[in-house]
Amino acid sequence: MYIVTAQALIRPFGGRVCLWHRCDGDGPGGPSPGGRKTKIFPLLSGEGRVRGLSSYCILASRGWRVLGKLRARLVLVMAVSFLPAVGVIVYDHFSRQQNEIFDASRKAELAVQLAAEVFEGRLESARQVLVTLSQWDPVRFDRRPELEPELRKVLVKHPHFDNIGVISIDGNLVASALEFDGPLFLGDRPYFQRVRATNAFSIGDYQVGRVTGKPSLNCAFPVHDARGRLTRVVYAAFDLSLFSPFFQGSDLNGSARIGMLNRESVLLTSVQGMGPGRRWVVPGLDPNTVTSPRSIQSKGRLVSVAPVRTRPPSGLFVMMEQELDDLFRLAHVRFFQNLAALAFSLLIAVALCGRVGNYFITRHVDRLVDTTARLTAGELGARTGVGPLPGELGQLGRAIDSMADSLQQRDRQLRESHDGLEKKVESRTRELAESNHQLESFSYSISHDLRAPLRAIDGFSQILLNEHASSLLPEGRRLLDLVVRNSKHMAQLIDDLLAFSKLGRQDVVRTDLNMSEMVREVYLDLTTPPGPVQIDFNVLPMPHARGDASMIRQVWFNLIDNALKFSSRKTQPVIEVGAKTIDHTVSFFVRDNGVGFDPARAHKLFHVFQRLHSSASFPGTGVGLAIVQRILQKHGGRVWAETTLDQGTCFYFTLPEVPL
Repeated sequence: MYIVTAQALIRPFGGRVCLWHRCDGDGPGGPSPGGRKTKIFPLLSGEGRVRGLSSYCILASRGWRVLGKLRARLVLVMAVSFLPAVGVIVYDHFSRQQNEIFDASRKAELAVQLAAEVFEGRLESARQVLVTLSQWDPVRFDRRPELEPELRKVLVKHPHFDNIGVISIDGNLVASALEFDGPLFLGDRPYFQRVRATNAFSIGDYQVGRVTGKPSLNCAFPVHDARGRLTRVVYAAFDLSLFSPFFQGSDLNGSARIGMLNRESVLLTSVQGMGPGRRWVVPGLDPNTVTSPRSIQSKGRLVSVAPVRTRPPSGLFVMMEQELDDLFRLAHVRFFQNLAALAFSLLIAVALCGRVGNYFITRHVDRLVDTTARLTAGELGARTGVGPLPGELGQLGRAIDSMADSLQQRDRQLRESHDGLEKKVESRTRELAESNHQLESFSYSISHDLRAPLRAIDGFSQILLNEHASSLLPEGRRLLDLVVRNSKHMAQLIDDLLAFSKLGRQDVVRTDLNMSEMVREVYLDLTTPPGPVQIDFNVLPMPHARGDASMIRQVWFNLIDNALKFSSRKTQPVIEVGAKTIDHTVSFFVRDNGVGFDPARAHKLFHVFQRLHSSASFPGTGVGLAIVQRILQKHGGRVWAETTLDQGTCFYFTLPEVPL
């Protein structure tokens, strides 16, 4: 029922309901290890029963998206506004149920009390009859031929008795209004034993008469002789069927049951097809403790009970039982009628809400949404057109139109700025191209125009040293040597400057690099022919890298050349090349045990023409490390150095795309 209700609620919004289950063991389709999901349709159509289900999940595929629309939300708000009415109906329903229980309890208590009073009168009349018989001489003195005819006359006057008789003190039947065959022992009857025990009027339990052969309830009274000794017991057997007409005349519901029970909760007489002799037990109720009419609810039933008061107590009581569903039938009908009326009102309200809401709200909101979508798509000329529409929607529409005007004006300004910027970019591009052309011309001038005088100076100096050295004084020869060395140094500076300037215009062509092999080739180039000092050169395992082969080779060349140069004064130079991970990044390094440098001057290390040692101590131009830094920056890496004065230096550099 709940699945069908959910489907009926979701379907108007364009959704659908699916029911899934996860089979934890054997289900309708056999074993399903791993919690296989199966779609179930019989639960929606009522075509069968699905067993072995551990969990259900109702999926509304499109309904929730529809609820995001304004119209659906208005309908939802309208539906929610009916919730107080639903609460009132539910409260009224439960109040009616409580009232029905209260009224039914009062009526039932009155009915069982009236029935108990009727039974009290019947039992009292039986006691009086038995008291009269106990004083009659034929009963007291055992005159049986005279006794039995008189007992028959009494039985005719009291048709509610099945039989009347006299029992001797030893328990044998002495006389009876009905004929009986042979000796009959009644000493085991509860009423007889109670009379002997109490020597007073007593009421027995449910029994089947040995003379009448019918279910009966016996009352007994003691008979005494002149000395007051118990000699006989006179008894009367009630015909239980004579009590039923009273119950049948009661105003009972269709499922109500009423009857009289003894102290053992054995039914003596009742209606609704319940025969005497059966036990009628109500959980939570002990009738023997009831002293006045009362009612309780037990397992969906209303039970009312009243004791039958006699002297001495008889242990009899009248009990009525009614089904609560029968009592609530009218309340249920009223409840569902109210819900149906409310649902009909809700449908009418939803229909009106859809039409009225569309006219006053949703059509304007749709226009605003359409306008904002067109603006988002770049159609800056779109407008809502709400005009003088009052209220918040009008304010929102006019705000959107104002925003569109501002956007259109801003777009116009941006276009104008863009055009001006393009012109400036074209102008700056031309200027940059001209500057690059001038730089190239300058480089060409340095490469050709400055090299010719330097070659002439070097050539003439060499001629003087070779052919006229004997005619020169020692000081002249020394000065001529200085000219040769400085001209060569000038030529090296020009070469380094050209190499440094070319790096800015050279593109990086990345390839896979075998760093270990490249390091060995560079070292071999730098140490051929070998020098006078044996060098301890170690190459540790290094991962491959990606970069421009010629540029990275230049990096290794400059760093290893520096290591050779600054460790050349050591008696045992040591150079180590390898790679290690620093801050989750692979870093290559070149370590030497050379002279090192002052760490306080490390900030000048990679600047052009910045030297941390004098030219007299170690030759060089001060451009090599600047070239290294420029190459690594073009690759997206970096370079740094760690040093200790007179103990050595370690240069580190990183390259991107190096696997850990």
